[in-house]
Amino acid sequence: KTAVLDIYARIRSMNETVMLCVGGHCPTLSPALILQESENVDVVVVGEGEKTFTELAESLFAGLPLSQVKGIVFRSSDGIVHTESRPVFSEMREVPFPSRDLLDQFGNAIAQISTSRGCSARCSFCVTGQSRRRWIGRSPEEMADEIELLYHERGIRAFNIIDCSFEDPGVNKRRLEEFAGQLLDRHIKISYYVQMRASSCSCLNDNLMQLLLASGLSSICLGLESGNDEDLALYNKQTTVSQMKKAYAYFGSYELNIDPGFINFNPYSTLGSLKSNL
Repeated sequence: KTAVLDIYARIRSMNETVMLCVGGHCPTLSPALILQESENVDVVVVGEGEKTFTELAESLFAGLPLSQVKGIVFRSSDGIVHTESRPVFSEMREVPFPSRDLLDQFGNAIAQISTSRGCSARCSFCVTGQSRRRWIGRSPEEMADEIELLYHERGIRAFNIIDCSFEDPGVNKRRLEEFAGQLLDRHIKISYYVQMRASSCSCLNDNLMQLLLASGLSSICLGLESGNDEDLALYNKQTTVSQMKKAYAYFGSYELNIDPGFINFNPYSTLGSLKSNL
């Protein structure tokens, strides 16, 4: 946060009239605090920002009042104003594929894609459950469409799928199977990285794993989080260290890079909990 606010201060020093807007998880949870802490932030976009930011820009160009834009918090002569909240997207098809000009500008060889929003888990440390209660996702065909577009038009061969948990909702084996099948049917030869809950291994099978590997799955960020049951309960992981070890062994039995998600410290850490984590 400090680095962002420092950048805003530098921009303000170069142009006192520019409107500065910030969004994301932290501002969404504490919009008024952000405005109170930095006189250089003019507007906070709350929640999912695609429609809100577009309407904000259109209102500024048209000279319309900010109070008519849903989903923002801004500073006025009357104090801090919260406008009417904006509902989250009800379907992923409402969210367009993102602009990819930065891939060209910086020559990136890896593309990030988002095929869903939300998560069926309710981990206590994660903001997703506070901002969105219902999971929504693209169809396997739409998922493959975006990858195929980047594959042919920009030559991208590596993808980071940034969904909270790729196997959602719950463990949707049919969605995983159809996605992998789409890639294989289209002869798209790629590698891709996903995030998954460790507990999902109990619902997977060798046939599905082999299909995912054949379609390009190469790395998994596995949400292990802790090496002691007390912290796992605190994090509301709904699992145990024993189950975490089984999950690591299960995924480790395949030709995959496992990137363990881990939270070593929390406000209640003790020397004992840190030792068990180690």
